[in-house]
Amino acid sequence: MQLLPSDFLIKLAREYDLSPEQEEAFVVRFSMKENDLSVADFLHISPNAFRTRMSGVYKKFSIGGRRPGKSRLLHDLLLQKYQQSHPIPEPAEDKLDTDALVQEVRQQIQPSIQEQCGTMKVLDMTQPIGLEDIYTNVNILEKIIGRRRLALNEMLQGFDLSLEEFDRCGLGKITEQRVPGLEAVKLYSKLLVLGKPGAGKTTFLKYLAIHCANSQVLGKRVPIFITLKQFAEIQNQPTLTTYINQILAKCDVTEAQATEIINRGKGLILLDGLDEVREEDCDRILNQIQQFTEQYRQNSFVLTCRIAAREYTFGKFTEVEMADFDDQQIQTFVGKWFQAKESDLADYFMKQLKENPPIKELATNPLLLTLLCIEFEDSGAFPPNRSELYSRAIH
Repeated sequence: MQLLPSDFLIKLAREYDLSPEQEEAFVVRFSMKENDLSVADFLHISPNAFRTRMSGVYKKFSIGGRRPGKSRLLHDLLLQKYQQSHPIPEPAEDKLDTDALVQEVRQQIQPSIQEQCGTMKVLDMTQPIGLEDIYTNVNILEKIIGRRRLALNEMLQGFDLSLEEFDRCGLGKITEQRVPGLEAVKLYSKLLVLGKPGAGKTTFLKYLAIHCANSQVLGKRVPIFITLKQFAEIQNQPTLTTYINQILAKCDVTEAQATEIINRGKGLILLDGLDEVREEDCDRILNQIQQFTEQYRQNSFVLTCRIAAREYTFGKFTEVEMADFDDQQIQTFVGKWFQAKESDLADYFMKQLKENPPIKELATNPLLLTLLCIEFEDSGAFPPNRSELYSRAIH
């Protein structure tokens, strides 16, 4: 049975006035799954509940009675409607060269990617700073450490800040082999990057977007950076396909070009901040991601999410975790941060850090290290009260 595009099915569901529950079952049934049991399992409902939804769907499409093969009849009707609305074009001699298209579209989106991803401004920073000025190559852990899902404020509950034992927050010592983040992206076409608050997940995705647009990473793909919270809260709730077309249209990329890029599997789809999606939007966004990644599986996907209380299951994604900074990464970051300032400030920072093991523990987290650099730049010393530093990081 030929699967059909989810965009087409959603449009049809609304034309036939399906309920939200009927639409969900209808779209998954004919765009992703080929049997009723797998759809029910995917939607986390019972087979009986799924059949009830589909009975309503059949009635809306005037396929009534108890006759067998209603699913096949409806599929044939849908396929006919799809072929009528999407006639097969005559083959053209000057067929679009995909590599040339990728290069053209990358050039068109470079200014937008640079504007969206080229700077960062966090916490106490009064002015944004160029990403390239401070970016430090990150490592990832291919095995999730204990599948912990703890937000930073949860990790700090019950922690005596007078103790010099930051490790007893529950983070534990990580001994697994570290793999460069860029290598993981090249190795796995679907990557779920988990990390503690402030681990550098968004910064990593922005770095990928910029360097892909400049042909320095995954040079035969087009980067598309999506903040999932923004996507989820759009009033008319577009599909992911429609939203990607809208993003590219702002860079004068035509819908035909955008469709060609995605259909040919030439996209690098960067989905940032699944944990920041509101609870009421979460299931819808999860379904959108799963449908899109199944339908356009030849593209590359990187999805980020905070290690938090809720479990997310993406069967086709390889799960990795952002590793803490090691000594060399800390030194590289500090050197870049103070590069344009007093020449000896970075050396003095590192000297003080080595003499203060509890503060050095904090510096393994990129966000907390940024705060330490800001504080040190202002006062020439580390903050005496670590609880204040945590509070600023959380809020």
